[in-house]
Amino acid sequence: VTVAVIDSGVQADHPDLAGSVVDERCFCVGCCPNGSSTQSGPGAAADDHGHGTHVTGILAGRGVLASRGVAPGASVVAVKVLDSDNRFCCTSNVVAAMDWVATAHPEVKVVNLSLGTSALFTGDCDAVGSGAAFATAVAALEANGAAVFAASLNDGDPNRMTAPACVANAISVGSVSKFDVVANSSNSGPNLDLLAPGVGIRSSWLGSTTNFASGTSMATPHAAGAAALLLQASPGLDRAGVLAALADSGVPILDGRNGLTRPRIEVATAIAGVAICGDGDIGLG
Repeated sequence: VTVAVIDSGVQADHPDLAGSVVDERCFCVGCCPNGSSTQSGPGAAADDHGHGTHVTGILAGRGVLASRGVAPGASVVAVKVLDSDNRFCCTSNVVAAMDWVATAHPEVKVVNLSLGTSALFTGDCDAVGSGAAFATAVAALEANGAAVFAASLNDGDPNRMTAPACVANAISVGSVSKFDVVANSSNSGPNLDLLAPGVGIRSSWLGSTTNFASGTSMATPHAAGAAALLLQASPGLDRAGVLAALADSGVPILDGRNGLTRPRIEVATAIAGVAICGDGDIGLG
């Protein structure tokens, strides 16, 4: 399964990631490795922050230094949109990255977006502000059969999320601790889809090292990696099938801040479910 990680880039020669990155691209105004606003080819997504390398390791790390990622056999298309401060200048850069993945890599079946805007939205945001542009980009990826996972982000808001997580067809992910407690920093709301581990996660970091980090940025690649495993087991699943399999098999977790219960992913159960059902079915057998 091929996945795309749209983030601050990746240290492609990190021992945990060496051999997994199959293409690189950059859409980052003035902050691509060559100093321009776009770059393609090897080294185009070189990470100058660490966030993207950490996220990629959670999703697809080979387990040389840190623990193995969720889907260590995945191939990675890395796209840099975040600068050395882990920020993007404008929605258009992220949308351009998503559109490029849809056009240049139609084989990508999972997209990880551990990023978001500063604006918070109540409910679906497909027709509001930056949400509209993100919704169009998500639709293009979904037309290729890709599932797009987006972090709910870390404002501690129990009722609102940022774009692109608030887009209806994006699969939004919040964070829990190892004790299955929803992180206080994790955004949520009625349209939050999944919960995943996101507190104190050790993964790959710049300089061929490892580091601990917390946040919905760490939870999202756990869910995206789970999707890659599901698609390996059942290649016929579409976005709705992937979400249903993860949600139906998940452990229900109550968020005491808003009274909402959401499923924390349980990967082995989800894979067993799609194996029972077969490629064309959605959910658990």
